[in-house]
Amino acid sequence: MANRNSKKWLWTLIILGILIIIGMVILMPRKPNLGPPTVGYDTTRLTGPLRADGTVDYIAALNQMYSKGVTPDNNAAVLLLRAIGPDAMNAQIRDEAYRLLGITPPPAKGNYFVSLDDYVKSIQASTKPSTPPATSQRSSQAPPSGITPAPMSLSPDAMKTKDAQSQMIQAHDRPWSAEEFPELAGWLKANEAPLTLAIEASKRPRYFFPLISTTTPPMLSTCLFPSLKGYRDISKMLSIRAMRKAHEGDIAGARADLLAVHRLSRLIGRGPWLMDYVVGNGIHLLPCVTTRDMLAKADIDANSARAILADLQSLDPLPDPTDVFDIFERWNGLDFISRCSSHGPKMVYRAIEGHYVADLDADWDWSLKKLNELSDEYVAAMKLPTFAAQKAALDRHRAKLLAFISDLDGSYAIAEGTSWVRRHLGLDKNRRFTQTQGEFERDPQLAVIKQLAPHLYRVNSIRHAAKMQFDLTLLATALAAHKAERGEYPAALAELKPEYLKTIPNDLFIEKPLHYTRTADGYVLYSVGPDMTDDGGKSGDYDEDIVVKVE
Repeated sequence: MANRNSKKWLWTLIILGILIIIGMVILMPRKPNLGPPTVGYDTTRLTGPLRADGTVDYIAALNQMYSKGVTPDNNAAVLLLRAIGPDAMNAQIRDEAYRLLGITPPPAKGNYFVSLDDYVKSIQASTKPSTPPATSQRSSQAPPSGITPAPMSLSPDAMKTKDAQSQMIQAHDRPWSAEEFPELAGWLKANEAPLTLAIEASKRPRYFFPLISTTTPPMLSTCLFPSLKGYRDISKMLSIRAMRKAHEGDIAGARADLLAVHRLSRLIGRGPWLMDYVVGNGIHLLPCVTTRDMLAKADIDANSARAILADLQSLDPLPDPTDVFDIFERWNGLDFISRCSSHGPKMVYRAIEGHYVADLDADWDWSLKKLNELSDEYVAAMKLPTFAAQKAALDRHRAKLLAFISDLDGSYAIAEGTSWVRRHLGLDKNRRFTQTQGEFERDPQLAVIKQLAPHLYRVNSIRHAAKMQFDLTLLATALAAHKAERGEYPAALAELKPEYLKTIPNDLFIEKPLHYTRTADGYVLYSVGPDMTDDGGKSGDYDEDIVVKVE
């Protein structure tokens, strides 16, 4: 659980790091050239569509780009929204989202996805006496709409949410039965309809959810996205159901559920948001780990192992976060700077200080060009051919940013006057700089910046780790097929070629063969991981080896 929480924080830090780079672009010293920004490739990157104030409408541009060729019949988002229900998105954007998607709003109540917590609460409520004891302070609670609890006789303690959550964790790791985990079996039964919709959604070729801002003026940074947590929960449920099917001997059914999760991860991960990639990447890990556990702990024959291998080989490549950064995150920064230029007071929010800047005139063209320059360098580094080359280039990029932060830290020693502000923001000397919290003072958030900015550079490690997890799953499946057909695991990975695999994947982090050792009862297979150091198959920390072990 601690590892899951740390990953959530990591992604939060990555997103904040991107916003900080935008803030630093505005803060960097330069000679002011005041006036509205020039629309062009070097500045705004796009030349249209334009808003009434002459700035680029990045929201409309992204919606046009990602909705091209999308219809209600080929859009996976339509079925996922039907599976989750109206709560899949914020009430502020529902009507507009349904309009842009070309669909009719679903009814307020229906057979929608129900979380495990809500399901357990509904069972607890349905098994309580109709008239609580006089001493009880708890009110009865009706089951949520759409839930039909499975018949069961359970002790009160067994119905506690923490017990059900514990069962869910165990069910991810190994095949399980309805008798062993009755709460989970009932939960799956209550969600049969949403899960069916999710599987159908995974078969669609496109995923598009419109970008809708909730502020005036509209900005990319204030657009709301749908319930990505709902997508994750449905994917977890399909992985859990696959393990139950494996216990029952329904390997074909387990394959279908896991293949659906693989496809969902790729569809969602190709959305315009960085958060789409984040969630898609998290979903991607589920079927990889579940498949490996199922191969090691369930009764999988040779034909089934080969069928799983064929499923994996049929999948599209994993999404690349470079594309997300190059388009959405770059445009997000350009949109932020452009909106600052056109809306002046109280629209310029300095993420670094957490204050508003009023009466701000700055060299917006310089800021836009600088953001594009930094973005170009970052994208170029991410596109280098090897992880080692990418890491070296990104380390240089990071050092450049941290050097500026260090310089900025020294400037904070100037605790009064407006000279520092004018020097770093390019303000018109005839203007007066003000803050909502009074006179300029040293801001403690600067120390946080030094911790946040470097996390942006972990994106590259994370994308390679995702690909490595998939390659290890591919190899584990080929190894299982070899053992099922020949009675033992091969002495070397090279023996899998060409019967099971056309090529043997290398360790992406060091461009060398993966570590593989056949043991008495299984094998150990691992990559050295993002730290590029062989830890002898030790895993656990973020940068350590990525390990598959069968015992």
